[in-house]
Amino acid sequence: MAKLYEICNELDAIIQDGKVFVSTETGEVFTPDALDALKLEKAEKVDNCLMVMRQYETDAAGIDLEIERLTALKKHYASRAKWLKEYVKDCLNGEEFKSGKFKVTYRQSRAIVFTDWRKVPEQYFKDQTEKDISKVALMDVLKNGGTVPGVVLEERINMVVK
Repeated sequence: MAKLYEICNELDAIIQDGKVFVSTETGEVFTPDALDALKLEKAEKVDNCLMVMRQYETDAAGIDLEIERLTALKKHYASRAKWLKEYVKDCLNGEEFKSGKFKVTYRQSRAIVFTDWRKVPEQYFKDQTEKDISKVALMDVLKNGGTVPGVVLEERINMVVK
């Protein structure tokens, strides 16, 4: 780890864990009490602690940037994979496919699609928001041929790649 500041080695060893740290060089066990017991001037101890604090803040900010970069990269790859899956699905047009590496099959599923969630009768609501509508209750009604205002049952064909 690159350091912004050079600090006393004993202090650095104690701070690394924050609770208990065992020195790999001496086998000595350090605790927060050990930090208090260090033979440093108060100003030097405070300065050193603040330098380490700044380093940790810098490291945390760098990690946040890396998380953002990796999240964007993950989104990019997931989007490309989804696009390619749709492309293959369109190319196969429902045909099953088998090679030495892959097998493509299809399965049917049903999904609840809200055309206007505000038209759904109150008996299906836990609260007056779309998120609190009981999809299980709606599915039971729609599977048995019933209708519910504001909701349709959509038949889907999903491509499965193995």
